[in-house]
Amino acid sequence: MANTILYEYPLNERVRLLLRFEQLLLQFQHAARSNSFWDSRLALLTLFDLAELVSRSELRGELGKFLNRLRKRFVSLLDHGGVDNHALEQTLSELDQTSAALHNLYSGELDIVNHQAFLQMVRQRSTIPGGSCSFDLPALHHWLEITPADTRHQQLLNWTRPFAPLCEGTQLVLGLLRSSAYPRQQRAEQGRFQQTFDAQNAPQLLRLDIAPEQGAFPEISGDHHRITIRFMVQNTPNESIQICTETIPFQLTYCRI
Repeated sequence: MANTILYEYPLNERVRLLLRFEQLLLQFQHAARSNSFWDSRLALLTLFDLAELVSRSELRGELGKFLNRLRKRFVSLLDHGGVDNHALEQTLSELDQTSAALHNLYSGELDIVNHQAFLQMVRQRSTIPGGSCSFDLPALHHWLEITPADTRHQQLLNWTRPFAPLCEGTQLVLGLLRSSAYPRQQRAEQGRFQQTFDAQNAPQLLRLDIAPEQGAFPEISGDHHRITIRFMVQNTPNESIQICTETIPFQLTYCRI
């Protein structure tokens, strides 16, 4: 069991979008690496979710704005006392490379499903409950059964290759955001915690760590003005969720860049 359980909560839509994209990426990568053809099925379904998120959202534009904002902020820190200029210049180089790759990305490349007849066929049937059975999609069943696991893995990765600039940009931005602050010890009296922010210095992401033995989980709500955390208890999924009335110690990190 982990020493703590980490919960993250975005405080604006831009960070929310990046976190959703990242979670789908992690799920896809985990399933694509597996030798099981059931996981290859999961990887395909996650691939369709990734493609849908990219096509319906302003991910590319929002990520570009985030990268430009970060570059301006870090440039302003050059030659400031107490700043490691070598590390800062390295970060600026990564930002520039990622921004250039994102700028050079042709939007048509992101429509990965419609570029592949096989993917189109599988996605169309996958919208129907149980629609990807072998009798409905013999081509999918054939691919899963005769293709070695390492070949399936490589084919799945090839289909996501156009997303590479988005993946790299998301990882860079979220990595910088998560490392922008240190956790602070907090206490939720009677299971409740509130905090008000100065709108000019409001965090963009909350990271909450709680020990498993506390037996509670947080429900978080908030925006750039304030947050409210209410701890809840549910010992098993068959039980109803109850409001925690105990004092809960936890660590909270206010991330902002």
